[in-house]
Amino acid sequence: MIKMREFNLIIIICVLINISVFAQISVVPYPNNVIIGNGKFVLSSNTKIKSIGNTRGASELLEKLIQGLEQDKGGIQNTILVKEGKTGHSSDESYKLEVGENQIEIVGEEKGLFYGVQTLLQLIPNKKSDHVAIPAVKILDSPQFSYRGLMLDVSRHFFTVDEIKWVLDLMARYKLNVFHWHLTDDQGWRIEIKSLPKLTEIGARRVSRTGHFGTDMLPPQQDEKADDIGFYTHEQIREIVEYARFRNIVILPEIDMPGHAMAAIASYPFLCVTGDTTIKVNPGSSFARWFGNGQYEMYTDNSLDPTKETTYNFIDQVLSEIADLFPYEYIHIGGDECFKGFWEKSPHVIAFMQRNNIKDMKALQGYFISRLHKIVESKKKKMIGWDEILEGNTNGEFSVMNRFDERTLDEQLSKKHPVILASSKYGLYFDYAQSSSKQEPINHGGNYP
Repeated sequence: MIKMREFNLIIIICVLINISVFAQISVVPYPNNVIIGNGKFVLSSNTKIKSIGNTRGASELLEKLIQGLEQDKGGIQNTILVKEGKTGHSSDESYKLEVGENQIEIVGEEKGLFYGVQTLLQLIPNKKSDHVAIPAVKILDSPQFSYRGLMLDVSRHFFTVDEIKWVLDLMARYKLNVFHWHLTDDQGWRIEIKSLPKLTEIGARRVSRTGHFGTDMLPPQQDEKADDIGFYTHEQIREIVEYARFRNIVILPEIDMPGHAMAAIASYPFLCVTGDTTIKVNPGSSFARWFGNGQYEMYTDNSLDPTKETTYNFIDQVLSEIADLFPYEYIHIGGDECFKGFWEKSPHVIAFMQRNNIKDMKALQGYFISRLHKIVESKKKKMIGWDEILEGNTNGEFSVMNRFDERTLDEQLSKKHPVILASSKYGLYFDYAQSSSKQEPINHGGNYP
């Protein structure tokens, strides 16, 4: 009797283990509605992929992606059906995915079908096995947020075209749909502007440095060759835009102004109030003195002159080419961390403020942002900028990218601006420390696990 009970217990445990193999699915982000079924779909050499309606290559993408998987040789004939159709949800990014033993069906509109394919690929086990078994499941999914972005800074650390494509592939896998491309900063101007060739002849080049940013890196030395080079041509930009479009990703270009402009100023010194012709593209060396209260003083001018028409002519030329290269309806203009110390010391800036009844430096930045906003609108685009673009009571219809969380959010919402949350407080910055451990690698700051 005891042996029989032990035997029954073993059978029960084995059954429970078998059931628990597919008790949950591993998909990021986790779908809205999931019903776990019984059984599995085994991918084999007899598996057929079929499509109904305008699937815009979703079935072809699926076929290409599963070609490299280990598959049963022979096996039963089964089908993956990719079908254009309504899901019952208002979002065109929604999809239905049903996995049975003999058929997998993905239903949705153009974008939804693509995301259904991405979910199916995540359901395929990563571990090597004699066969690929996909758990039986029913999924109805739609996004919670319309803007699901990733920002990549290629000014400080340049990424090749192939590396950008790798990032876009990862974004598509996790259903991110906006690639925020930070193309300019003090450490490099990374996009060809044909009407302003010095931006890449000079601004895309810097001296090579290794070490810790802002601490043990030397500034450029006299007669030192700028041999660290990287920028994207118009042809490469168009290639990447199309690569992203096929993955349901739009590209938001950021040209950071009026601060963070050292690479532009190194290329065209007339852009800053001092006209300093000795300014070089920053290689990661310190160019500011920081005080304990979070304030700082710049050694080198990295802000555009907001008083000269030549500055706005320059911006107009840049944004004309940017608008032509990027089909997305928005352009990000930065607007953050503008050091105004060189403005305050400039006689011609003070005279300009007096003539135009501009009361203080925040209002002067507001004047600059308002002029910039008009240029963006003249290109049939909409403007996005960081929190500081609201300084100086800037008026107009534009969107704010919030990195200061609730410290600035209430004001932004009260002024009826659409807000994109990119808070540094809630672990959204990958270069912040993830713990207080001494083994934590080099980081930008903070401790936001």
